[in-house]
Amino acid sequence: MNWNEFGLTLDFGEQTFQVTRATVIELLTIGSVIFFLIFLYLNFIVPRKGKRCRWRRDSKGERPPFIKWVCKDCLVEAFTTDNRPPKECKKNLKSVA
Repeated sequence: MNWNEFGLTLDFGEQTFQVTRATVIELLTIGSVIFFLIFLYLNFIVPRKGKRCRWRRDSKGERPPFIKWVCKDCLVEAFTTDNRPPKECKKNLKSVA
């Protein structure tokens, strides 16, 4: 494999392939776009099955010594007393009547 003023030259034994600079740049651009789209899909579109909740503190509903937290993904409310977010999702908890 050699990079010269014409582009990229690939040597496979007796066979030689010439790839122009424009083709290399196009392939790198397409590869980057595909990688970026896969990244977006995996991080924002695929449901977060089995993953921990992302908690944000909600100061409106706090009652000392309890601190209110709301999950950004499933919108479930939870309370703690140690100033840290909950460790597990509370979505599947049943209310006690």
